[in-house]
Amino acid sequence: MMVIKYIVPLVIAIILSVKFNDLFPSSAVIKGFVRKLGLMTYPFYLLHERVDPFVIYQLNRAGLPPLLCALAEILCTGVLALLIASYCEPALRNLLKTKFRVLSSAPKQLVSQVS
Repeated sequence: MMVIKYIVPLVIAIILSVKFNDLFPSSAVIKGFVRKLGLMTYPFYLLHERVDPFVIYQLNRAGLPPLLCALAEILCTGVLALLIASYCEPALRNLLKTKFRVLSSAPKQLVSQVS
């Protein structure tokens, strides 16, 4: 029963997404913005557990009201996630592609030498 509780909303979201996909704006700027938001979700998820308590603690110590602390920690985590998604992940991806391209070509060279 618990599985149905989580699967049904996901299936409904997928169906609605497919059904109303043509209503999404075709602007390249908006698509790029939405794509960047999507790429930020995983770094945001990973960062929020460590960064948020630290930021909230520091801002509380500085005497800021709780609502401002919450907004500031979301903004701080969002900016860090954006930086990671925009700069760190592409650089790491290119590095890994280069390294694995070199490694993946080695077995092909060995096979061609044996043949």
